Amino acid sequence: MTMHTQINPADRTLLPRGLIARRRSVALPVTQAITMAESGRRPRRVYRAAWKFRIGADVQFGSEMKARVLWRRRTARGLELYDIEVIGDAYGRPLRTVMAGALEPLKG
Repeated sequence: MTMHTQINPADRTLLPRGLIARRRSVALPVTQAITMAESGRRPRRVYRAAWKFRIGADVQFGSEMKARVLWRRRTARGLELYDIEVIGDAYGRPLRTVMAGALEPLKG
């Protein structure tokens, strides 16, 4: 026998988990997030990044290309991406974006 009754908000535990509405996460404005972090309601996650190369460093890309680091950033997974300018023969592509593993310090 099936009972067709209205379910009150207090009786939500009677529903299967798939039918219970979940609260959505709300993105806070930056100023509000900083204010909350300063008040101690939510901890701030600040970390110091250790970079493999500094901006302006001369590096070697591939076996024989010399380049200079123009900019650097991290991916969502924490991997390092470098924007480089190839010095010399660039094969039509003087600006490139490469991962840190493809670069080596320039020797001599």
